[in-house]
Amino acid sequence: MSTARRRAQRNSVKYHDHPRQGHPAAPDPWLDRVTRIAQDLLGAEGVLVTQLIDQIQVVTSAAGREWQHMAGVSGPRDQSFCQWVVDHDSPLAIADAQSDPRLAQHPAVVKGGVRAYLGVPLRTSGGAIYGALCAIGGRPRDWTDTDLRKLKDVAALAVGGIEQGVAREDDRSVAHEEQGRQTLVQVGALDNKVATAVHVPSLTSRERQVLTLMARGLGNRAIAAEIGVSIDTVKSHVSHVLHKLQVPSRSAALIAGIEAGLLEPTALR
Repeated sequence: MSTARRRAQRNSVKYHDHPRQGHPAAPDPWLDRVTRIAQDLLGAEGVLVTQLIDQIQVVTSAAGREWQHMAGVSGPRDQSFCQWVVDHDSPLAIADAQSDPRLAQHPAVVKGGVRAYLGVPLRTSGGAIYGALCAIGGRPRDWTDTDLRKLKDVAALAVGGIEQGVAREDDRSVAHEEQGRQTLVQVGALDNKVATAVHVPSLTSRERQVLTLMARGLGNRAIAAEIGVSIDTVKSHVSHVLHKLQVPSRSAALIAGIEAGLLEPTALR
């Protein structure tokens, strides 16, 4: 076993109980939301979140008409491309696995029908490896740097939900006491708030403008310069947006905005 593989196994995060091969894992509403957003952002045929535990890979979430049936399915670790993402803790891009002699006979290609693959590792703020977030397709695709950046951005949101799940299993208070994890924990805490929303929040035109600029990654100072107001005014608008969306953080507001139809998934640039 390689050094990278041993390190990945040692640092793997326990989230779900170890599933038996071929048996479904429990669904995760947060990750389901994340995979749908990733699919919209990349225009991918399918998007998966996978968790690798010992010699097993379990698909904890799947989006895409041709791939959503994979959600909850587990199988041998060595039959996935995600094993390389996790073992090397680095992104992997494959334009056409079928035309690559090294990959053409791989089970993911022969049995799974995967030709195009783009995956990034899901590493928590504590350094533990959960698995991978990957975009897949049954047709060749040349992945761009923009595709990779978008997938990495969505992976950060996925990690928020994963860390919240770990916190619930171990000790909820631990997650709140670790200052370095607060942002991600708050993103994960959005789970029930968005799921139970029954109306579209009413934002003013200025608040929607601020939300859109937040989605572009702008901070308060940059937003103030963009719309010609003071930083304090921007802070007030951001506070109103979070209050109306009933979320605890800016990152959570972006997800809530997409879910409420206030933002298009493509706004996350």
